[in-house]
Amino acid sequence: MSKSVNKQLIFWIVLKGLFQIGLLSLILLLNGCINDDEIDFPVEPDTTQFSESTAIISLLRAVEKSNLTTNQSCFELFYPVEFRYNNDLTITVESFQGLSEVANNMNAGLHVNAVAFPILASKGDVIKTINNESDLLELLEECELVTLRDEFDKYFTQCFDFVYPIEMIALDSGTVPIDTLQDYFNFEAQQGFDKQPIFVYPLEVYSYSKNQIFPVTNDFELFEIFDMCKTCPSLFFTTDWAGDTRYVFEADFPKIDQLEQFAWYVDGIKIEEDGIGVNGDFILDRTFEPGTYEICMKAQSLAFDCFAGTQYCEILEVVDPCPTLSFIVEEITADTYEFTATFEKQDEIEYSWAIYQNQDLIFFEEEKAGGDDRLEYQFNPGDYVVCVEAEVHGCSTVTKVCEEIIVN
Repeated sequence: MSKSVNKQLIFWIVLKGLFQIGLLSLILLLNGCINDDEIDFPVEPDTTQFSESTAIISLLRAVEKSNLTTNQSCFELFYPVEFRYNNDLTITVESFQGLSEVANNMNAGLHVNAVAFPILASKGDVIKTINNESDLLELLEECELVTLRDEFDKYFTQCFDFVYPIEMIALDSGTVPIDTLQDYFNFEAQQGFDKQPIFVYPLEVYSYSKNQIFPVTNDFELFEIFDMCKTCPSLFFTTDWAGDTRYVFEADFPKIDQLEQFAWYVDGIKIEEDGIGVNGDFILDRTFEPGTYEICMKAQSLAFDCFAGTQYCEILEVVDPCPTLSFIVEEITADTYEFTATFEKQDEIEYSWAIYQNQDLIFFEEEKAGGDDRLEYQFNPGDYVVCVEAEVHGCSTVTKVCEEIIVN
Protein backbone atom coordinates (compact mmCIF):
# COMPACT_ATOMS: atom_id res chain seq x y z
CA MET A 1 0.00 0.00 0.00
CA SER A 2 1.40 3.43 -0.93
CA LYS A 3 2.17 6.19 1.58
CA SER A 4 -0.65 8.33 0.17
CA VAL A 5 -3.18 5.60 0.86
CA ASN A 6 -1.81 5.11 4.40
CA LYS A 7 -2.33 8.82 4.98
CA GLN A 8 -5.95 8.59 3.79
CA LEU A 9 -6.70 5.67 6.09
CA ILE A 10 -4.96 7.33 9.02
CA PHE A 11 -7.01 10.49 8.39
CA TRP A 12 -10.24 8.47 8.47
CA ILE A 13 -9.22 6.72 11.69
CA VAL A 14 -8.18 10.00 13.34
CA LEU A 15 -11.46 11.65 12.25
CA LYS A 16 -13.47 8.82 13.75
CA GLY A 17 -11.44 9.03 16.96
CA LEU A 18 -12.02 12.79 17.24
CA PHE A 19 -15.76 12.20 16.85
CA GLN A 20 -15.69 9.66 19.66
CA ILE A 21 -13.60 11.95 21.93
CA GLY A 22 -15.93 14.87 21.24
CA LEU A 23 -18.96 12.75 22.02
CA LEU A 24 -17.42 11.53 25.27
CA SER A 25 -16.52 15.12 26.29
CA LEU A 26 -20.09 16.24 25.70
CA ILE A 27 -21.39 13.40 27.87
CA LEU A 28 -18.97 14.29 30.68
CA LEU A 29 -19.96 17.97 30.48
CA LEU A 30 -23.64 17.10 30.76
CA ASN A 31 -22.87 14.67 33.54
CA GLY A 32 -21.49 17.53 35.62
CA CYS A 33 -24.93 19.16 35.63
CA ILE A 34 -27.27 16.16 35.64
CA ASN A 35 -27.51 13.22 38.01
CA ASP A 36 -26.18 9.94 36.65
CA ASP A 37 -29.53 8.27 37.25
CA GLU A 38 -31.33 10.75 35.05
CA ILE A 39 -29.53 10.27 31.75
CA ASP A 40 -29.17 7.54 29.11
CA PHE A 41 -25.71 7.55 27.64
CA PRO A 42 -26.11 7.83 23.89
CA VAL A 43 -24.81 5.08 21.65
CA GLU A 44 -22.61 6.17 18.72
CA PRO A 45 -24.94 6.29 15.71
CA ASP A 46 -24.29 3.80 12.87
CA THR A 47 -24.09 6.04 9.83
CA THR A 48 -22.97 3.26 7.46
CA GLN A 49 -25.01 3.24 4.29
CA PHE A 50 -25.24 -0.18 2.58
CA SER A 51 -26.14 -0.70 -1.06
CA GLU A 52 -27.49 -3.98 -2.36
CA SER A 53 -24.94 -5.30 -4.83
CA THR A 54 -24.92 -8.17 -7.27
CA ALA A 55 -21.37 -7.22 -8.25
CA ILE A 56 -20.12 -7.86 -4.71
CA ILE A 57 -21.50 -11.41 -4.95
CA SER A 58 -19.57 -11.82 -8.21
CA LEU A 59 -16.42 -10.54 -6.50
CA LEU A 60 -16.84 -12.97 -3.61
CA ARG A 61 -17.46 -15.82 -6.08
CA ALA A 62 -14.18 -14.89 -7.79
CA VAL A 63 -12.44 -15.21 -4.41
CA GLU A 64 -14.16 -18.53 -3.69
CA LYS A 65 -13.15 -19.94 -7.08
CA SER A 66 -9.58 -18.58 -6.67
CA ASN A 67 -10.00 -16.29 -9.68
CA LEU A 68 -9.19 -13.39 -7.36
CA THR A 69 -6.26 -13.97 -5.02
CA THR A 70 -3.71 -11.91 -3.11
CA ASN A 71 -1.27 -12.72 -5.91
CA GLN A 72 -3.47 -11.65 -8.81
CA SER A 73 -2.10 -8.49 -10.33
CA CYS A 74 -5.16 -6.64 -11.62
CA PHE A 75 -6.39 -4.91 -8.46
CA GLU A 76 -6.21 -5.03 -4.67
CA LEU A 77 -8.83 -3.90 -2.20
CA PHE A 78 -8.00 -1.65 0.73
CA TYR A 79 -9.48 -2.71 4.04
CA PRO A 80 -11.62 -2.45 6.07
CA VAL A 81 -14.66 -3.23 3.89
CA GLU A 82 -18.14 -3.48 5.41
CA PHE A 83 -20.73 -6.01 4.26
CA ARG A 84 -24.36 -6.71 5.09
CA TYR A 85 -25.93 -10.17 4.96
CA ASN A 86 -29.40 -11.07 3.75
CA ASN A 87 -30.53 -11.29 7.40
CA ASP A 88 -29.32 -7.68 8.02
CA LEU A 89 -26.23 -8.82 9.94
CA THR A 90 -23.31 -6.48 9.21
CA ILE A 91 -19.62 -7.30 9.41
CA THR A 92 -16.35 -5.51 8.84
CA VAL A 93 -13.65 -7.37 6.91
CA GLU A 94 -10.12 -6.35 7.81
CA SER A 95 -8.03 -8.42 5.37
CA PHE A 96 -8.05 -10.63 2.29
CA GLN A 97 -8.08 -13.65 4.60
CA GLY A 98 -11.30 -12.35 6.11
CA LEU A 99 -12.69 -11.75 2.65
CA SER A 100 -11.85 -15.33 1.73
CA GLU A 101 -13.58 -16.66 4.86
CA VAL A 102 -16.72 -14.70 3.97
CA ALA A 103 -16.64 -15.96 0.38
CA ASN A 104 -16.23 -19.60 1.38
CA ASN A 105 -18.98 -19.59 3.99
CA MET A 106 -21.96 -18.25 2.10
CA ASN A 107 -25.08 -20.21 1.28
CA ALA A 108 -28.67 -19.58 0.25
CA GLY A 109 -29.72 -19.07 3.87
CA LEU A 110 -26.91 -16.67 4.83
CA HIS A 111 -24.98 -14.67 2.27
CA VAL A 112 -23.69 -11.17 1.62
CA ASN A 113 -26.04 -9.08 -0.48
CA ALA A 114 -24.90 -5.52 0.23
CA VAL A 115 -21.71 -3.50 0.68
CA ALA A 116 -20.83 -0.09 2.09
CA PHE A 117 -19.57 2.23 -0.64
CA PRO A 118 -17.14 3.80 -1.23
CA ILE A 119 -14.48 1.10 -1.50
CA LEU A 120 -10.85 1.85 -2.24
CA ALA A 121 -8.84 -0.32 -4.62
CA SER A 122 -5.44 -0.06 -6.25
CA LYS A 123 -5.15 -0.98 -9.92
CA GLY A 124 -1.61 -0.73 -11.15
CA ASP A 125 -0.31 2.61 -9.90
CA VAL A 126 -3.77 4.12 -9.67
CA ILE A 127 -5.97 4.36 -6.58
CA LYS A 128 -9.61 3.89 -7.56
CA THR A 129 -12.59 4.97 -5.50
CA ILE A 130 -15.50 2.59 -6.07
CA ASN A 131 -18.55 4.71 -5.33
CA ASN A 132 -21.38 2.47 -6.52
CA GLU A 133 -22.45 -0.74 -8.23
CA SER A 134 -21.60 0.61 -11.67
CA ASP A 135 -18.01 1.41 -10.63
CA LEU A 136 -17.57 -2.05 -9.12
CA LEU A 137 -18.91 -3.76 -12.26
CA GLU A 138 -16.53 -1.69 -14.38
CA LEU A 139 -13.60 -2.82 -12.23
CA LEU A 140 -14.62 -6.48 -12.47
CA GLU A 141 -14.99 -6.23 -16.25
CA GLU A 142 -11.65 -4.45 -16.63
CA CYS A 143 -10.02 -7.30 -14.74
CA GLU A 144 -11.94 -9.95 -16.72
CA LEU A 145 -13.68 -11.32 -13.64
CA VAL A 146 -16.98 -13.09 -14.27
CA THR A 147 -20.16 -11.10 -13.64
CA LEU A 148 -23.81 -12.14 -13.45
CA ARG A 149 -24.16 -11.16 -17.12
CA ASP A 150 -21.29 -13.47 -18.11
CA GLU A 151 -22.59 -16.48 -16.21
CA PHE A 152 -26.19 -15.91 -17.24
CA ASP A 153 -25.29 -15.71 -20.94
CA LYS A 154 -23.21 -18.88 -20.63
CA TYR A 155 -25.99 -21.04 -19.21
CA PHE A 156 -29.32 -19.49 -20.21
CA THR A 157 -31.13 -21.68 -22.81
CA GLN A 158 -28.24 -24.17 -22.57
CA CYS A 159 -28.85 -25.36 -19.00
CA PHE A 160 -32.15 -23.73 -18.06
CA ASP A 161 -35.00 -21.47 -19.09
CA PHE A 162 -37.49 -19.44 -17.09
CA VAL A 163 -40.97 -20.57 -16.19
CA TYR A 164 -42.84 -17.68 -17.77
CA PRO A 165 -44.15 -15.11 -17.16
CA ILE A 166 -41.39 -13.21 -15.32
CA GLU A 167 -40.64 -9.51 -14.83
CA MET A 168 -37.41 -7.58 -15.44
CA ILE A 169 -36.19 -4.11 -14.59
CA ALA A 170 -35.47 -1.84 -17.55
CA LEU A 171 -32.83 0.89 -17.85
CA ASP A 172 -35.43 3.48 -16.84
CA SER A 173 -36.10 1.43 -13.66
CA GLY A 174 -39.52 0.44 -14.93
CA THR A 175 -40.87 -3.10 -14.60
CA VAL A 176 -41.35 -4.99 -17.86
CA PRO A 177 -43.40 -8.22 -18.16
CA ILE A 178 -41.69 -11.06 -20.04
CA ASP A 179 -44.19 -13.68 -21.20
CA THR A 180 -42.07 -15.82 -23.55
CA LEU A 181 -38.47 -16.58 -24.47
CA GLN A 182 -38.85 -14.38 -27.54
CA ASP A 183 -40.07 -11.54 -25.28
CA TYR A 184 -36.87 -11.94 -23.27
CA PHE A 185 -34.63 -11.68 -26.34
CA ASN A 186 -36.62 -8.70 -27.64
CA PHE A 187 -36.22 -6.97 -24.26
CA GLU A 188 -32.47 -7.65 -24.13
CA ALA A 189 -31.99 -6.48 -27.71
CA GLN A 190 -33.70 -3.23 -26.80
CA GLN A 191 -31.84 -2.74 -23.52
CA GLY A 192 -28.42 -3.96 -24.69
CA PHE A 193 -26.95 -7.41 -24.07
CA ASP A 194 -23.98 -5.84 -22.25
CA LYS A 195 -26.27 -4.52 -19.48
CA GLN A 196 -26.43 -6.55 -16.29
CA PRO A 197 -29.85 -8.28 -16.15
CA ILE A 198 -32.08 -7.31 -13.23
CA PHE A 199 -34.90 -9.71 -12.36
CA VAL A 200 -37.97 -9.26 -10.22
CA TYR A 201 -38.04 -12.06 -7.66
CA PRO A 202 -39.40 -14.57 -6.89
CA LEU A 203 -39.29 -16.51 -10.13
CA GLU A 204 -38.87 -20.11 -11.27
CA VAL A 205 -36.42 -21.76 -13.65
CA TYR A 206 -36.65 -25.07 -15.45
CA SER A 207 -33.51 -27.26 -15.62
CA TYR A 208 -33.29 -29.20 -18.89
CA SER A 209 -30.96 -31.97 -17.70
CA LYS A 210 -32.67 -32.44 -14.33
CA ASN A 211 -36.20 -32.02 -15.76
CA GLN A 212 -37.08 -30.05 -12.65
CA ILE A 213 -38.38 -26.60 -11.69
CA PHE A 214 -36.40 -24.62 -9.09
CA PRO A 215 -37.66 -21.54 -7.21
CA VAL A 216 -35.31 -18.54 -7.18
CA THR A 217 -35.83 -15.71 -4.71
CA ASN A 218 -32.66 -13.60 -5.17
CA ASP A 219 -29.49 -13.19 -7.22
CA PHE A 220 -27.49 -15.50 -4.95
CA GLU A 221 -29.91 -18.36 -5.63
CA LEU A 222 -29.65 -17.62 -9.36
CA PHE A 223 -25.88 -18.01 -9.03
CA GLU A 224 -26.54 -21.37 -7.38
CA ILE A 225 -28.53 -22.39 -10.47
CA PHE A 226 -25.44 -21.55 -12.53
CA ASP A 227 -23.34 -23.77 -10.25
CA MET A 228 -25.61 -26.73 -11.03
CA CYS A 229 -24.90 -26.40 -14.74
CA LYS A 230 -22.25 -28.28 -16.66
CA THR A 231 -20.74 -26.37 -19.53
CA CYS A 232 -21.02 -27.27 -23.18
CA PRO A 233 -17.93 -29.15 -24.36
CA SER A 234 -15.27 -26.94 -25.92
CA LEU A 235 -15.18 -28.47 -29.38
CA PHE A 236 -11.99 -28.48 -31.44
CA PHE A 237 -10.47 -30.27 -34.41
CA THR A 238 -7.11 -30.41 -36.13
CA THR A 239 -6.65 -30.01 -39.89
CA ASP A 240 -4.13 -32.02 -41.92
CA TRP A 241 -3.47 -31.67 -45.63
CA ALA A 242 -3.36 -35.10 -47.25
CA GLY A 243 -2.17 -34.04 -50.71
CA ASP A 244 -3.87 -32.62 -53.78
CA THR A 245 -7.09 -31.04 -52.45
CA ARG A 246 -7.77 -33.71 -49.82
CA TYR A 247 -7.90 -32.78 -46.13
CA VAL A 248 -8.36 -34.80 -42.94
CA PHE A 249 -10.08 -33.19 -39.91
CA GLU A 250 -9.77 -34.95 -36.56
CA ALA A 251 -11.88 -34.13 -33.49
CA ASP A 252 -9.74 -33.40 -30.44
CA PHE A 253 -11.26 -31.85 -27.32
CA PRO A 254 -11.61 -32.58 -23.56
CA LYS A 255 -14.16 -35.27 -22.59
CA ILE A 256 -14.49 -36.33 -26.22
CA ASP A 257 -15.25 -39.88 -25.03
CA GLN A 258 -18.23 -38.60 -22.99
CA LEU A 259 -20.01 -36.80 -25.82
CA GLU A 260 -22.48 -39.18 -27.41
CA GLN A 261 -22.76 -37.50 -30.75
CA PHE A 262 -21.72 -34.54 -32.85
CA ALA A 263 -21.81 -33.67 -36.55
CA TRP A 264 -19.47 -32.36 -39.22
CA TYR A 265 -20.62 -29.52 -41.48
CA VAL A 266 -19.16 -27.93 -44.61
CA ASP A 267 -20.60 -24.52 -45.50
CA GLY A 268 -23.61 -25.20 -43.26
CA ILE A 269 -24.43 -28.56 -44.86
CA LYS A 270 -24.28 -31.61 -42.60
CA ILE A 271 -21.77 -34.11 -43.97
CA GLU A 272 -21.84 -36.88 -41.37
CA GLU A 273 -22.64 -37.81 -37.77
CA ASP A 274 -19.77 -38.79 -35.49
CA GLY A 275 -19.06 -39.72 -31.86
CA ILE A 276 -19.20 -42.78 -29.62
CA GLY A 277 -22.99 -43.00 -29.93
CA VAL A 278 -22.74 -43.81 -33.66
CA ASN A 279 -19.44 -45.75 -33.53
CA GLY A 280 -17.73 -42.81 -35.20
CA ASP A 281 -14.03 -42.50 -35.94
CA PHE A 282 -13.84 -38.77 -34.95
CA ILE A 283 -12.47 -37.99 -38.43
CA LEU A 284 -13.78 -36.20 -41.49
CA ASP A 285 -11.82 -37.11 -44.65
CA ARG A 286 -12.82 -35.03 -47.64
CA THR A 287 -11.59 -33.91 -51.07
CA PHE A 288 -12.53 -30.39 -52.20
CA GLU A 289 -12.58 -28.32 -55.31
CA PRO A 290 -10.31 -25.26 -55.03
CA GLY A 291 -12.06 -22.51 -53.06
CA THR A 292 -12.93 -21.26 -49.55
CA TYR A 293 -14.93 -23.40 -47.14
CA GLU A 294 -16.24 -23.16 -43.57
CA ILE A 295 -15.64 -26.42 -41.71
CA CYS A 296 -17.66 -26.85 -38.49
CA MET A 297 -18.38 -29.42 -35.85
CA LYS A 298 -21.60 -28.99 -33.87
CA ALA A 299 -23.01 -30.75 -30.82
CA GLN A 300 -26.11 -30.68 -28.66
CA SER A 301 -26.15 -32.59 -25.36
CA LEU A 302 -28.43 -32.57 -22.31
CA ALA A 303 -25.76 -34.51 -20.42
CA PHE A 304 -23.50 -31.46 -20.75
CA ASP A 305 -26.30 -28.93 -20.14
CA CYS A 306 -25.87 -28.00 -23.77
CA PHE A 307 -29.50 -27.81 -24.87
CA ALA A 308 -29.04 -24.98 -27.39
CA GLY A 309 -25.88 -26.57 -28.75
CA THR A 310 -22.32 -25.49 -29.38
CA GLN A 311 -20.00 -25.42 -32.36
CA TYR A 312 -16.40 -24.90 -33.47
CA CYS A 313 -15.53 -23.70 -36.98
CA GLU A 314 -12.49 -22.94 -39.10
CA ILE A 315 -12.11 -21.37 -42.54
CA LEU A 316 -10.27 -23.57 -45.05
CA GLU A 317 -8.57 -22.18 -48.15
CA VAL A 318 -8.17 -24.94 -50.74
CA VAL A 319 -5.61 -24.41 -53.49
CA ASP A 320 -4.92 -27.13 -56.03
CA PRO A 321 -1.16 -27.86 -55.87
CA CYS A 322 -1.27 -29.46 -59.30
CA PRO A 323 -0.43 -26.68 -61.78
CA THR A 324 -2.39 -26.15 -64.97
CA LEU A 325 0.35 -26.15 -67.60
CA SER A 326 0.38 -24.43 -71.01
CA PHE A 327 2.80 -23.28 -73.67
CA ILE A 328 2.75 -21.68 -77.11
CA VAL A 329 4.48 -22.90 -80.29
CA GLU A 330 6.20 -20.65 -82.82
CA GLU A 331 7.70 -21.93 -86.09
CA ILE A 332 11.10 -20.31 -86.68
CA THR A 333 12.09 -22.19 -89.85
CA ALA A 334 10.75 -25.21 -91.68
CA ASP A 335 12.40 -27.56 -89.14
CA THR A 336 13.03 -25.32 -86.13
CA TYR A 337 10.41 -24.42 -83.53
CA GLU A 338 10.38 -22.31 -80.35
CA PHE A 339 8.23 -23.29 -77.37
CA THR A 340 7.41 -20.81 -74.58
CA ALA A 341 5.77 -21.72 -71.24
CA THR A 342 2.72 -19.57 -70.47
CA PHE A 343 1.23 -21.02 -67.25
CA GLU A 344 0.67 -19.09 -64.01
CA LYS A 345 3.40 -20.59 -61.80
CA GLN A 346 6.08 -20.99 -64.46
CA ASP A 347 8.58 -18.88 -62.46
CA GLU A 348 7.81 -20.62 -59.13
CA ILE A 349 8.16 -24.33 -59.90
CA GLU A 350 10.58 -26.65 -61.61
CA TYR A 351 9.30 -28.41 -64.72
CA SER A 352 10.71 -30.07 -67.83
CA TRP A 353 10.52 -30.08 -71.60
CA ALA A 354 10.14 -33.51 -73.20
CA ILE A 355 9.99 -34.54 -76.87
CA TYR A 356 8.62 -37.93 -77.91
CA GLN A 357 8.70 -39.73 -81.26
CA ASN A 358 6.72 -42.92 -81.61
CA GLN A 359 6.21 -42.73 -77.81
CA ASP A 360 9.98 -42.87 -77.27
CA LEU A 361 11.63 -40.04 -75.31
CA ILE A 362 14.22 -38.45 -77.58
CA PHE A 363 14.84 -35.19 -75.73
CA PHE A 364 14.56 -34.01 -72.09
CA GLU A 365 15.49 -30.69 -70.50
CA GLU A 366 14.83 -29.42 -66.96
CA GLU A 367 13.62 -25.87 -66.49
CA LYS A 368 14.60 -24.42 -63.11
CA ALA A 369 12.38 -21.97 -61.28
CA GLY A 370 13.18 -18.51 -62.60
CA GLY A 371 14.59 -19.84 -65.89
CA ASP A 372 13.88 -18.41 -69.34
CA ASP A 373 10.84 -20.72 -69.81
CA ARG A 374 11.74 -21.31 -73.45
CA LEU A 375 12.89 -24.21 -75.63
CA GLU A 376 14.20 -24.01 -79.21
CA TYR A 377 14.56 -27.31 -81.08
CA GLN A 378 15.52 -28.36 -84.61
CA PHE A 379 13.64 -31.44 -85.82
CA ASN A 380 14.27 -34.04 -88.51
CA PRO A 381 11.32 -34.84 -90.74
CA GLY A 382 8.70 -36.83 -88.84
CA ASP A 383 5.89 -36.74 -86.29
CA TYR A 384 6.67 -35.61 -82.76
CA VAL A 385 4.91 -34.86 -79.46
CA VAL A 386 6.33 -31.96 -77.41
CA CYS A 387 5.32 -31.80 -73.71
CA VAL A 388 5.73 -29.65 -70.63
CA GLU A 389 5.75 -31.88 -67.53
CA ALA A 390 5.78 -31.03 -63.80
CA GLU A 391 6.00 -33.13 -60.66
CA VAL A 392 5.04 -30.89 -57.73
CA HIS A 393 5.09 -31.66 -54.00
CA GLY A 394 1.57 -32.45 -52.81
CA CYS A 395 0.31 -33.30 -56.28
CA SER A 396 -0.20 -37.05 -56.60
CA THR A 397 0.23 -37.13 -60.40
CA VAL A 398 2.73 -35.85 -62.94
CA THR A 399 1.02 -32.94 -64.66
CA LYS A 400 1.53 -32.82 -68.42
CA VAL A 401 0.40 -30.82 -71.44
CA CYS A 402 1.47 -31.74 -74.99
CA GLU A 403 1.35 -30.49 -78.59
CA GLU A 404 1.85 -32.54 -81.79
CA ILE A 405 4.49 -31.25 -84.23
CA ILE A 406 4.73 -32.55 -87.83
CA VAL A 407 7.91 -31.73 -89.78
CA ASN A 408 8.02 -32.51 -93.52
